[in-house]
Order: sequence, then structure tokens, then C-alpha cells
Amino acid sequence: ARSSSLVLVDRFLDFCTVVLIFVISFLTSPGGAAWARISTTWLGGLVVVFVLGLISAVRLRSLWLLLLGRALARLAPARASRWEGRIRDLFSVLSVLDDLRRIILLMTLSASTWAIICLSFWLGLHSVWPDISPAAAAFAASAVTLSFLLPIAPAGIGLYQGAVVLALQLFGVNASAALTFAILAHALQVASILVLAGISLAWQGVGGVRDEMRKRHPPHRAGGQ
Repeated sequence: ARSSSLVLVDRFLDFCTVVLIFVISFLTSPGGAAWARISTTWLGGLVVVFVLGLISAVRLRSLWLLLLGRALARLAPARASRWEGRIRDLFSVLSVLDDLRRIILLMTLSASTWAIICLSFWLGLHSVWPDISPAAAAFAASAVTLSFLLPIAPAGIGLYQGAVVLALQLFGVNASAALTFAILAHALQVASILVLAGISLAWQGVGGVRDEMRKRHPPHRAGGQ
């Protein structure tokens, strides 16, 4: 439950930051296409609803816990206690959204992370289109990220490239140059992830994962032991 809530908070911060980058960079584009104007309007409204809804849910957590406690009372005591603990763990991490000081710090860290990502896009695009602007790179990075809301193909193959080409056309980048960058950048990103995953597995050890799984789900022995 704590891991799930941590992922949710991380996605919440990422989503808000990426939409903000998308809107600001789009407003600096030479000419807005119809799809970008519609996307900007809808995303802005979606972020407002999402933020207000999540913060309201966290602030009313006492009410949700009370209602869920009544619902769980119908279950067996051991099972009800286990689920109640998970739900409390979930809200204990989500409560960070109700702390203004901590949420500002987390938003600052998220913005710093995405600034580095946008910088990497700008440096990569500069190699195929020297006149690329930082706003164009930021718009491409945010468009690619938001495109993964539609997981059409594994690893976003095709979707990634299409998002980059469409986004950069608003800034006058040639489709061939945009596609070249998209293919190279995507390949390097996937390769980097695979390398880091390999290092992580080698460092932690696959045997350690197996031992942990055995602790959580011990095998049944003969004789009922």
C-alpha cells in the first residue's frame, strides 16, 4: 500500500509538472495547431479537476476511513484488520499532498528533474537541427510523456516518434530531422534503461529476490507442516 501511494504521489507530481511545461512551451510556439490548442485546453482542465479531487480525497481521509471501516466490518477479523492497515498506510503517504511546505519542496524537485530531461532533449535536437529553441525541446519532451497515456505499442514504439514529429512541426522543424532524433533518442533511452536494469539485478542479485519471495510465500511441506 505504501509503495502504491508513493507511485501515485510521484505520478501526481510528474503529471502536473509535464502539463505545465506543455502549456507554457505551447504558448511560445510560432503558430499553434488545432490539435495542440484542444489538447492544451483539455489538459489544463483535467489537471485542475485531478488536483482538486485528490487533495479533497486526502483531506476527507477520516471520512473515507470511517466508511471503509464499516464496510470491512463484514469481513473476517483477520482479513479486515489486514485491509484496514493497508488503507491507513495508503493515506499516511498521500497525506503529503495536504502539507503545503512538503508539496512545494516535492514540486521543486520534480521541476528540476524535468528541466534536466528537457535539457537532454534540447542537446539531442541541436545535433540534428541547430536552430532548435529550448521551448521546442520542452514541448517535444512533454508531448512524448503525455502520449504515453495511450499505450498503443510496447515501449511506445511509433507513438513516441509520432509525438515528437507532431510537436516539433509547430516550431518549424523538418519532419525528417524530427524523426531522426526521435528514433535515436528512443533507442538510447530504452538501451539506458536495460543497462541500468542489468546493473540493478547484478547488484541486488536474482537470488535475493527469490529468497524474499520464499519468505513471503513459503512452500507447503509434506505432512501438513
